[in-house]
Amino acid sequence: MEDWPEWLVKGIHKRFDELSLSVEQQEHIAPLIEKSSKLQTDLKNQLTESTYGILLEWEDAVQYQQSAEKEWLYSRGVKDGMGMVKEIKLFLKENQLEF
Repeated sequence: MEDWPEWLVKGIHKRFDELSLSVEQQEHIAPLIEKSSKLQTDLKNQLTESTYGILLEWEDAVQYQQSAEKEWLYSRGVKDGMGMVKEIKLFLKENQLEF
């Protein structure tokens, strides 16, 4: 995205952040979050404080990695979508069809 205008990059990041926040409210996601939270509580009760701290650090690292991957996929999808629209418009123009 380094060759994109800054305003577009900011807009894509803003939209990605909005979608990331709203995903937790999706009906099919909420039970997964609830299960994950219960498992985390169970782990906390079973592990030593030191081991639990390591687990939390690992979880943070994995979440950061997954977030970076999802953001890359999202921005790539936007770029691909823009390319498709450009090609479709060109095709329609060349074939004297309307958009």
